[in-house]
Amino acid sequence: MDFDCIFNEDCLEGMKRMPDASVDCIVTDPPYMLENQGGGFWSKNEDPKANTYNSRGTRKGMDRLGDIKDGITDEVLDEMCRVMKRINIYIFCSQKQIQQYLDYFVTRRGCNWNLLLWHKTNPIPACGNKYLNDTEYILFFREKGVKVYGSYDTKRTFYVSLRNQEDNVRYHHPTVKPLQIIRNFVLNSTIEGG
Repeated sequence: MDFDCIFNEDCLEGMKRMPDASVDCIVTDPPYMLENQGGGFWSKNEDPKANTYNSRGTRKGMDRLGDIKDGITDEVLDEMCRVMKRINIYIFCSQKQIQQYLDYFVTRRGCNWNLLLWHKTNPIPACGNKYLNDTEYILFFREKGVKVYGSYDTKRTFYVSLRNQEDNVRYHHPTVKPLQIIRNFVLNSTIEGG
């Protein structure tokens, strides 16, 4: 498997072809657990104020997501841990997934962890019967002994920026992550040439 390429495939299938302990760090934005009842999600051509639901009581738009609206399984996390030299991973997640990841990485695997935040100053105006989706959570897990490099300028625990609407449309992703955040994670958790 080439490691200087971008693969457009199911990540679990791709990781299964990777050798054990071959990755220094993972930065991932896996599927979130999304609300399928109440406010907060609608299809592109649907008026969010219309509260349009299908026959199962699920907001239209959720139907298109299939299984990815349910987050990820431990099978995927197991595979990520297998390919990492030592656990050293950043996971963008929804608030509902924090407990799953803490149980997996802290309780079961004994990792250290940090909660990092990205505050969007222009969140999607879908709030219905809940607070705005103006914050994304990033959990950083690392095995004991894994160093955090970087500098004072790269070790922020929160970021404030606009949601990148232009790239969201270009790449068909609801929240393209700011390059500065990703850059800092790479600087903080890898060594040059690693």
